[in-house]
Amino acid sequence: MIKKMRWSAPLSVIIKYYVSLLLFALSMLSSCTYDTDSVYNRETDQNQTAPDIGMVELHIGGDTVFVYGSSTTFSFSFISSNQGIIGVGFTVDGNDSVFVKSDDGHFRYVTGFLSSGPHILKVDLITHSGSSSIADLLDIEGYLFTKTWVLMVVDNYYTYFKEEVVNGYLRISFPKYRNSDLKEYEISRFVSNGYTVVGRVTIPEFTDSTYVGEGASYKVNVNTISGDVISWGEANFNSELPASHLYTTPENTYFVSWNKCKFFNAMDKYYTELSSAYSQEVISTFFSSPVDTILNLPDIHYGDVRLLRLRVIPKNGNLVYQTGSYFQFERLQGFTAGL
Repeated sequence: MIKKMRWSAPLSVIIKYYVSLLLFALSMLSSCTYDTDSVYNRETDQNQTAPDIGMVELHIGGDTVFVYGSSTTFSFSFISSNQGIIGVGFTVDGNDSVFVKSDDGHFRYVTGFLSSGPHILKVDLITHSGSSSIADLLDIEGYLFTKTWVLMVVDNYYTYFKEEVVNGYLRISFPKYRNSDLKEYEISRFVSNGYTVVGRVTIPEFTDSTYVGEGASYKVNVNTISGDVISWGEANFNSELPASHLYTTPENTYFVSWNKCKFFNAMDKYYTELSSAYSQEVISTFFSSPVDTILNLPDIHYGDVRLLRLRVIPKNGNLVYQTGSYFQFERLQGFTAGL
């Protein structure tokens, strides 16, 4: 007899148990001899109460689980306060019932294809009755516990991220992972020939304190407590390095000026190289302040042609700059004085 508790076995499971019992009885009748003068009385305990069922290592929290993609895998680990666990039945939307036997309480269930939107996952857990009867030993007598969850399937979760400048730093933000089994968001940046991890956070945003506007590609993965990895989205930013312009003073002197770096707190200094179209001489200058954005040109005259290389040098930690690929941090601008 299966006793239905708060946490009832699917009808198909109950039928399976009783069919097994019938087959067992028929085999006994056909293969055994009996002493009609003896009576076998097995000691049983019919005063057993239902056990308490707990869940461990289940990180889905609450009654709603968000499923990112058309299928997912659930890992359940149940514990019973007294009677042993026989197995668990899984049903989604009343279809595709699956019964899994396990005496250690660990179960793994892979859903079939799930369309976008809500679905109902029903879990029926069966334990022994604890009576020590033959039915109990044959796994056809026990307690059933039922619990349901709403599965909210999100199939278009992969996204491009939002970019903003906060206090002179690049901040990227992305949608929140809505289950409770989040371990971290893992942020990677493209460097040389592949992506390299540059940060791990537990909130849906990341500040890159080394980015100075050179352009970059980022990817974010969601890492769960159980070890699953979900590709969460990406961000691709074009170069936003300062642009330089040639100006003339009322006294007919010339200077070059550029706009302040948007990511000023991530930069170390500006570096310029001024060269002539008719000479191999290169004049190099460093500017240590983000607001120091003027390069005077006292020896320039009307019609002179100059080439200016402006580089934004990031603070320590920029993985791309450390490779020696400085061109990504530079802008070249040609000028003709007076034109």
